[in-house]
Formats: sequence, C-alpha cells, structure tokens
Amino acid sequence: MKNIILILLIGIIPFISLSQGNLIQNKIPKVSLKQRIQNLKKYSEICKIAESYYDSISNNYLILHPEDMKYKHWKRHQWYISQRLNQDGNICNYAKKNMEANEIVKRSESANSRSTNSQWEFNGPTGHISPPTSYNYIGKGRTDRIAFHPTDPNIVLVGTPAGGVWKSNDGGNNFYCTTHNFPSLGVSGIAFSKTNPNIVYMLTGCAVGGGVLYSTGVYKSYDAGDTWLSTGSISNLDFSGYELTVSDLDENKVYIATTIGLYRTINGGTTWNLVNEGLKYDVKFKPNSNIVYAVNGVTFYKIIDNGTFYTYTTQYISAFGRKGIGVSPADPNRVYVLSGPTTGTGTFNGLFMSINSGNSFNPQSTTPNIFGGEGGLDDFHQSFYDFCITVSPSDANLVVMGGLVVNKSINSGVNWTSITTYGTNSSSSSYVHPDIHDVEFNPHTGHLFTANDGGFYKTTDLGNTWTNLSGSIHTTQFYHIAGYRNNLNYFAGGCQDNGTKFRNTNSLLMDHVVGTDGFQTMFNPNDSTRFYCSFNGYVRRFYNNGANNDNISPTSNWFHKIGTHITDGNIIFVGDTVLFKSNNQGTTYITYTNYPANQSIEMCKSNPNRLYVSGVSDAGIHKMHRLDALGDAFTRIDLNTGFPTSDYITDISVHPILDNFVYISMGGFTADEKIFFSNNGGASWTNFTYNLPNTPILSIEVSSNNEVYIGTDIGVFYKGNGSTTWLPFRNNLPMVPITDLVLYETNNIIRAGTFGRGVWQAPTANGTCDVNYMTISFIRGWYFAEASQTLTSNALIYGGYGTDVYLKAGNYIEFTEGFEARDNGTLLKAYIAPCGTGIP
Repeated sequence: MKNIILILLIGIIPFISLSQGNLIQNKIPKVSLKQRIQNLKKYSEICKIAESYYDSISNNYLILHPEDMKYKHWKRHQWYISQRLNQDGNICNYAKKNMEANEIVKRSESANSRSTNSQWEFNGPTGHISPPTSYNYIGKGRTDRIAFHPTDPNIVLVGTPAGGVWKSNDGGNNFYCTTHNFPSLGVSGIAFSKTNPNIVYMLTGCAVGGGVLYSTGVYKSYDAGDTWLSTGSISNLDFSGYELTVSDLDENKVYIATTIGLYRTINGGTTWNLVNEGLKYDVKFKPNSNIVYAVNGVTFYKIIDNGTFYTYTTQYISAFGRKGIGVSPADPNRVYVLSGPTTGTGTFNGLFMSINSGNSFNPQSTTPNIFGGEGGLDDFHQSFYDFCITVSPSDANLVVMGGLVVNKSINSGVNWTSITTYGTNSSSSSYVHPDIHDVEFNPHTGHLFTANDGGFYKTTDLGNTWTNLSGSIHTTQFYHIAGYRNNLNYFAGGCQDNGTKFRNTNSLLMDHVVGTDGFQTMFNPNDSTRFYCSFNGYVRRFYNNGANNDNISPTSNWFHKIGTHITDGNIIFVGDTVLFKSNNQGTTYITYTNYPANQSIEMCKSNPNRLYVSGVSDAGIHKMHRLDALGDAFTRIDLNTGFPTSDYITDISVHPILDNFVYISMGGFTADEKIFFSNNGGASWTNFTYNLPNTPILSIEVSSNNEVYIGTDIGVFYKGNGSTTWLPFRNNLPMVPITDLVLYETNNIIRAGTFGRGVWQAPTANGTCDVNYMTISFIRGWYFAEASQTLTSNALIYGGYGTDVYLKAGNYIEFTEGFEARDNGTLLKAYIAPCGTGIP
C-alpha cells in the first residue's frame, strides 16, 4: 500500500535535493510533503497532513517546495480519489477495480420487466462559439501523447488522460476514439513499431494527474490502433506510467518508464521484467540501435540491450527536477536531457547535450525560464505537470520543448524562442492552450504538433501560426453539468483545465465564459441568462448569458457546491465545510456552522422550503441533514436506521413530487453500499444496491414515475419503478465516469456529463418493449437491444475487446446485407426469448 500513496502524491513529482535550495529564489520548507506522508496509507490522514502543509507554505512562503505539486493539482487529486476509496478508507487501484466490475456486469445480467433499449449520442462540445465570451485560457479537453505512423503520414494517434486513444487517418483533421469500450484509460505512452507499423503499444495510468492515475498495464494493437488487447502482467505493485518506447529494430522489444521502475519486454508484452527499480521519468531508444536511455530526477541511464541480457551505466546530470530525453535519427549519437524546474526569475535548471551517445554531457543553457510564460522572464513553472521535449527527425539542432508554452531552439538549445501564446491572446494565430504535455514532429512532413490541456494543435511553419485540430477529439472532463428547467437548449458545465461552458441554442458548440477549473454550475430558476459557477476557490454569479460576472465567494476554499431555490431567484445556497445561504443572489450570506454541505446540495422540486445537504466538517465528520423552512429547521438524518456505513455521499436526488422520497448515491468500493432510499425524509433508510457492481456511484436522478438513473465509473444504470434489478443503460455511451445527470421529463431526455468524453444524451427508458426494432449501423462497446417480435440488424460491430453485443427478439432476428461482426475480440450473442427476461 505504501507504493499506492507514493503514486497519488509523490510518484508523480520530481525528486529534488534540498542541497540545491540556494537556487530557489524564496525560502522553502525544510521537509517536503513527500517526506511527511511517505509511510501513510489512510486517505483521511493524508488529507489532514496535506492541507496543513499547504496552509503553512501559503502563510509563510511565496512558493511551494519544488518537490511538491501545486495546490490546485492536489485538490484535483483529492476530489477524484475521495470518491474511490476502499472500504477501509485507504487508497486503492480503482482503475483495476473498475475493469473487474465491468467484467462482472457482463457475466451477471438478470431479468427485468423493463426494456433496456437505449441510444446515447454525443452532445458537445465540439468547439466554441465565435467569438467566445472569454478568451481566458480557452480550450476543449486535455490530450497527453502523440504517435505518428512510421510509413503513412496521415495516421496519427493521440492519447488522453481520461478519454482513451483517438485516431486520425487524414493527418489530424478528423479523429475517432478507439478505446470507446474500455473503462476510462489514462494514456501515458503510445508508440508504433517501425518494423511492423500495424503494431502499436499503449501504456496506461497518468503519473502527472488530471485524469486516470493508476495503470491497468500495457495494451497492444495489431491493426494500427483501431482495437486493443491487454499484454502480460507487469508488477504486483500499483503504479502509474510516464513513457513508453519501442525498438526501431525489433517490434517485440518495448521499455516503459513508471513510478516504480523501468520495465521491458522482449516478447511483445507476453512477459515484463524489471530493469531498474525506482521512479523513471522518460525512456528512449537510441535511433536504430540496441541502446536505451532513461532518466530519473538525478541520474541518466545508458543501457546496452543485447536481447536476453543487458548492461547499463549511470551518470549524474543535475541535483533536482523532472527530466526528459530527446533524440533524433538525424544524429543518432546526440542525446539531450531537459531538466526542470525554474531556479529563479528568467532561469531554469538546464538543458544538457551529449554528442557521444550519453557518455558525457555539457550544459547548453539555463536561460530564459523556458518552463514559464512567453519570453521566459518570470519564475513560473509546472515542470512536475507539463513537461516534454522533442528533436526534429531531420535536423538534430532543432529542439522543441513544452512547459506552460512551447519553446524552440535552432542551435541545439543554446538560445530559445517562445512560439505559442496563451491567456488573453487566445484569439491570436499563435495561441495554444497552456500546459504542454507533448510535442512531436511528423517524421513525414516535418510539421510540429502539440498535446496540451486544451486539445491538439499543429503548426506548419515552426510556430508562426497554429491550427487547433481538437474539433473531433471529445475529451472534456466535466465535474458537473446543469440544465434550465425543461429547456434542452440551455446548458452550463464546469470542467477541468477548460473553465465553464455555456450554451443557449441547439448546438454542439459551447461558449467559453471563464477559464481555470470550472466545478459546479446552477441556473437562476427565474432567468435562464443568469447562472452560478464555482471554480478554484471562487463562486461567481454570471448574467447576460455569461458575458458579465461578479465574485460572490463566501470563502476561499476550493470546490464549492451550489444549490438554487426552485422558484425564488434571489435565494442560493453554497456548500463548504459549513453551509451558506444568501437571500440576495450571493451579495451577503447567512452562515450555518454545524451543517457541512461540501458533498451535495439538493432542493426539493415539490417543496421549495425543503432541501437536503451532505458534507464533511472541518473536524472530518461526515453528516447529512434535511433542512426545512429554508434552513431554519435542521434535522440530522445520517444516524438513522439503515444509513450506509461508508462515508462519501456523491449525490442526492429527491422525487419530483414526493419530497420525503430521497435517494443517495455512494462513492468508493464498499460492496453492497451503492444506493440508499428513504420514503420518510431520512427517518429511516433502505438499501437499494441490489445487483449493482462494486464501482463508485457518482450521480443519481429520479423521475416522477420513480424510475432511477445512476451514473457510475463504468456508465449509466437504470432501475424501473418497483424493480429490484439495475440494468445497464449505456448503449453507445463511452465507459468513463458519469459525474452528473440531468433529467428532462417533458422531453423524455436524459443528459450525462462525463469526466473525459464531454456531454452525452439519450431518450429515457420508455418502459415498453418495441414490437419491431432495428439496431444502429455501427456498434462498439456495450450494446443491448430487444424486441417482442423481430429485431433487424445491418450493423458493423467492430470495437474489439470490450465490445459486448446482446440481441434478443421474441420471434426472430434478421441479419441483413451489410451486417458484420469482426473477429477481433468482439463478443456477439443473439437470443430468441421474450422481452423483459434479461440476458439468458
């Protein structure tokens, strides 16, 4: 378990020697957060120490310890991990657990009286309206890794931290997801084999956070990235990945750099072996050779790999900072090592170059601060988070790196020029969203590409102008979404890295109204042009369709919850470790100190005087309350009969007509504690978990007919009124965390916000079985369809591993011209059986 904790808070951060503290402008704490939590495994204990640590350096120092992540990255991790703890409150490998839960769902379908025919469609954003309301850090969704086909200049693969792998067959203009059918995969490395370009390897688990932290191993494709199969087990320890590289000479030889060591396979992934223990940031093959380079925070490793055996030598590079390696076939003997972080205003730790295959290195430059903003004349950096280097395949003197912006050097890193801008200059042709995670040259065209927090960009003139190619890469990570009454056109949502999105038209385009990390959004009940959003320690009130906003933050704590009154547009509630109420749209607040509400706030649609809140107090006590008389009467309801023993309530939903009917959803991996229901306002509780898999439940919505929809880490599930069985309701829905649900009963539509694949919507379950039914034309991922008499399909079923298709009809199933189920790991089962009897 010690290794798990290191991944969350330490394994993703560079090692830095305190002996180099004199290089940092301001004083730093003598003991880093890494050292303070090194032997801990209890989440609550880690949080207590981490929050105390960040409070101390905020009060006493101007910068963080160089070993530790920025506070916003810690809060992102804290939010994500808090919903995915083991029953004992410890951190676990939730990525593996979700894979296991999905396998159990596939094996244990059961009968139900309702049809589960469902069809989800992508609902945005594909991009932004022009001009956007805000130009502040405009972006769509994070991308992390880039790989180019060795012989076809048009084939490009892009890896993302929570949205899987995306493939383009036209040079990056259009993409489609090839891991639609996998539980959310963070991609930390991806590479083609040069000797067999149909073979691609993918390393999972993002060590730098912002998405899926833990690895489920390495996956392999035999069709240039369209479908994937798992390779052999790597380690019995939990880890995250940094990089993957494939030998130019042997398609079966692969190295991976991880938080627990450098590993290799010499048989195409059948088995993996540890080469060198300990955190490794990067690994690269010397072009067209059997020599491998790797780095940690201090040391450069040169490995001579002669097949079944290898030898390696090491040498010290610099005393602290994350490091990356650059090589080029234009000069195979040349090796660059880039080292962060900043060492002061206008300086960084250094770029080092070897001209003898890594036997010795010389410093090339330490100025300007290429990890900072445009020009590098500041002391900004996020080198623990955004960090990359590449070298032109045709010119070994042309070096490009990424930090907050992209910088290039045409003289081997001696001098640097910023070639992207960000912030208020997002309308400029040189704008690229900040926080650069990868830079790569297309070896066929020489064009430069970058993957970053906002998307995927290309330049054909080495940075004079950039083109945003993110339109068809749908990887927005929504924390929460909101709708306005029953008007489908109005939408607002807060997302990681890419601010708050808003729209008031029937469009897949959205307005970008503010940058940073948008969190929860809620509309004013009387005015669709007004809404609220919390983000990065603030709460703001937006009006004029987002064109204007005011700061109405009651505290400076991070992710606030927001609740708006059902009928009175002046009344709002803000949830923190205490509850705040405002009668004037946030201008002033009343504070209720004993009623934490930082988990969920839910107003009753049928009773405007009642709401339910749940949260964790400053003392770490989990509580849930029913508030009557708009907060003048509080009743604690989490101590009553039947309430779950697990702590983390992720969402609350109240029946639209019956205000005593309340449902709660639970995060974490406590088996059989997922959904609980009360029909008496919380006086007692009944466990409605039934057959749900052991996966975190993140969101819940209940209809007037008492039908319940829940969002989980592996998709949406549905339970009919009176039923004791949950059914997958996820046809065509990507298998990513469903962080929020909005039900539009008058439109018979349900909308889902996902953490990694944008927004999706589907018709609600109609409760009947169609007499005749025809499937969609293209099927991948989970799919179930049934009809009382006949079912017809001309579909192409092509998703490979993880695509599980079940077709059922009462009389017959007809496969018409065009039907194809590819033999690439796809599962297809067809049955003749009555509706409502589930999958045999």
